[in-house]
Amino acid sequence: MARKYSTIGRGEHVFIAGGTGSGKTFLAAEYLRPYNNVLVLDTKGMFENWDDMDDKELTLVERLDDLPKVKTPKIIYRPIFQELTQESYNTFFSWVYQRRNTICMLDEAMQVSPSPSILPEWLRGCLQRGRQLNIGIWSLTQRPKTISPLLISESTHIFAFRLNLDQDREKLVEVTGCKELYIKPEKHSFWYMNMFKDAQTAKKGKLVIKRED
Repeated sequence: MARKYSTIGRGEHVFIAGGTGSGKTFLAAEYLRPYNNVLVLDTKGMFENWDDMDDKELTLVERLDDLPKVKTPKIIYRPIFQELTQESYNTFFSWVYQRRNTICMLDEAMQVSPSPSILPEWLRGCLQRGRQLNIGIWSLTQRPKTISPLLISESTHIFAFRLNLDQDREKLVEVTGCKELYIKPEKHSFWYMNMFKDAQTAKKGKLVIKRED
């Protein structure tokens, strides 16, 4: 895949918002493709972006107890039904916190933070102390309004694809102070902002989906 993105450090948090088919999962998966020590929390059971990787690169895990046994550079944790609970999510992020040196991608942040007031305590720890532990949390969601604002405010890099509901765009503007995020970008386009370098301003970006022969 052709890709050209700015550098994001392992211990930096990333927030990516966009509706179904906007390109948010593709962007995250392709950016993280060359990285090691990457975990995907696949609560929807639909993450297929790395299906071309072999068993030496990627392991699919369905139970928390099996995570410490995995040695591949990338792991997809696709929880069984019994582990789709707040208690299990908290245990998962506790393991990430203790593991350190890890990038964790939440393919749908709303699953672990179903309302602004609910956030697993160990995920909070990863967000607030991730830089010191070299932990990066990549939060992807269709509904910024319904999740904990900490997932947005603790992120250094923010990508905003097309969001159809006004309240979701308003939430991003409220947390970031960036008024450009009110505007809907075109398909596979996005607003990008670096909260350290470009606070309260956003740049336009275009996702190029192209397969190289």
